Amino acid sequence: MVTPLNAIKSVILAGMLVGFSCFVGRFMNGPIHPCVPDRHYVITDHPDGYCGKQGQPHTLADYESYEFWSRVMLIGWPLGMSILIILHYAGRKSKPHQLD
Repeated sequence: MVTPLNAIKSVILAGMLVGFSCFVGRFMNGPIHPCVPDRHYVITDHPDGYCGKQGQPHTLADYESYEFWSRVMLIGWPLGMSILIILHYAGRKSKPHQLD
């Protein structure tokens, strides 16, 4: 039987995994950053001034979206892990003390 606490933990874990998968799937060539003029990139044409890992061109909207999602992951992942740890220890049953 699934307890309500285990169901909550499963939902939190599923949400974390979906968020991580969306982040990695959307920004496979991250980090997206402003291009450095003197740096050698595999792809040399950067019309909007933002580059991916190997110099793939990106727009300002891509850069801002990457920055937003990286902040969400930076805050959300540790927060989710902390909540899972707290729920794990909150759901443990204490062993009865034996008297000698």
